[in-house]
Amino acid sequence: MIPKDFEQQIGLGMPLVSPKTKHEQLVMLSKQRWPSDGRKRIAADIIKNGQELLAGSKIDWVLVLNNISTNQHGVLYNGEAAIAAHDGQLVGALAVASDWSTHDSPIVYLSGRLLASRAKSSGELDDFKRIMMQTAVNYGQKVLPHPDSYMRSLDFLLEVENRTMHRKTMNRVGALLVSGDIEEAYKIVESFDDIVRRRV
Repeated sequence: MIPKDFEQQIGLGMPLVSPKTKHEQLVMLSKQRWPSDGRKRIAADIIKNGQELLAGSKIDWVLVLNNISTNQHGVLYNGEAAIAAHDGQLVGALAVASDWSTHDSPIVYLSGRLLASRAKSSGELDDFKRIMMQTAVNYGQKVLPHPDSYMRSLDFLLEVENRTMHRKTMNRVGALLVSGDIEEAYKIVESFDDIVRRRV
């Protein structure tokens, strides 16, 4: 059964993105310094966003999640726990800084992008990675203003390696996207990329 609230999305040929964690709830989690259950909640939202983007596709989500892992302080995490450990706080903090909920379009795009990039590269997952990435891009093209610059700026927020050192820059990019100054956000991203390339 499809909720009536989503009828407009159907008419536009858009994926049905259900309500998830609201910005106000994310602010509360932030004030609690992102407890484990809060990061898991965000991870669950990320996975649900990906599933909704690919609704109707024959994706083996058990296989996908079994092939997402991260090692934190000598402990290996898989699936939702890996996303919570590696990306839960990042996505939550970006949403808080940018006044987004986890069902808002930028986070939905980031969810698809994140899932595509975090899944291991292997023959059995190549189709998933390709479809997930393309679907996220198609979604972003439809819902984001100046989508190429906007998506590149969102990608940057995922790709920053030293998140602590560059937190102010990341928050600045997010704030500019929210304010609608997308080209200025893109200029910062391009400048930052040049600096990173010179250090490599």
